[in-house]
This record gives sequence, C-alpha cells and structure tokens, in this order.
Amino acid sequence: MFTHFEPNQPPAFTNAFFDEQTALVDTELATLKRVLEADV
Repeated sequence: MFTHFEPNQPPAFTNAFFDEQTALVDTELATLKRVLEADV
C-alpha cells in the first residue's frame, strides 16, 4: 500500500474523499484479481 501526503492539499481533499478513493481502488484491484484468476 502507498501513502500520499501533500502538506498543501486542497480543502476538497478531505479524509472522507481519500477514504472513498481508497475504497474505489480496493474494488478495482479486487475486480482485476478476479479477471486475472478466471479460468478462460
């Protein structure tokens, strides 16, 4: 996992925003894993 720290982050980049983006990445990675592991 990686951490992004920006000391001058825009006000719109709240913790909730980052949590939402992290959840999206988790979903996308899970989908990619499922596709790559599928028996084709």
